[in-house]
Amino acid sequence: MFSKIRRPKCFLLIVVALFCAITAVTASATLWRQAAATGGPNPQPLVYQSENRSGSVPALTLLPIQVRPGGFARPELTGPAGNYELLIINASGEPKLTAQLHRERGEKLHTIPVQGGKNSRKKLQLALGVYFLSFVEHPDWICRLDITNP
Repeated sequence: MFSKIRRPKCFLLIVVALFCAITAVTASATLWRQAAATGGPNPQPLVYQSENRSGSVPALTLLPIQVRPGGFARPELTGPAGNYELLIINASGEPKLTAQLHRERGEKLHTIPVQGGKNSRKKLQLALGVYFLSFVEHPDWICRLDITNP
């Protein structure tokens, strides 16, 4: 008689424990995905600088920009004026994209072809000001680049 009562309670306890574990994993994954989509708490870019031979001034700053199926992973980036290597990481699933870099007032500076599943690079010299990176195929995908004093 004791074992008949104990089995349903153990089964119920196992079901409740599994439900709690699944709920915790789902909530954690949802929060992680939201943080990744918004760029986390700090929307500043991860910038990698290489030093010139004298070791004093960075010669080139790598600016990685990831494109996902819904647009840019980080819609706004800030960095100092200088020489950049723009790295567009195409994780959008689109077979072909055409990126365009514009000044704030609309002057088109560069056109960069981006192939599906591949990264594209472009060396740029960005002066103080505001720039917009967008795609011809998706004009609503916009990344704002705020370039500040060095």
